[in-house]
Amino acid sequence: MALPHGSKALRLYPINGGWAFIAEIVSSVAILVTLLYLASQTKQNTDAIESQLIQSLVDSIQSLCLIVLNKPKKVWLNID
Repeated sequence: MALPHGSKALRLYPINGGWAFIAEIVSSVAILVTLLYLASQTKQNTDAIESQLIQSLVDSIQSLCLIVLNKPKKVWLNID
């Protein structure tokens, strides 16, 4: 099948030995795998930070509750 003069077509076969073509395909796949890996690591990091934040909030609330529960009622009711 002949292409019109000046048109560009994607060539799916190596030209002149084609090692450059093969290397380009391999590098493209490697970049895609790397991007997927980085996306996965970013998601795991975000989840870990969110978990630490929630744990910190729970610890703070627990500390506040312990302070309130250990104080005499007299202090909280303002009874003199």
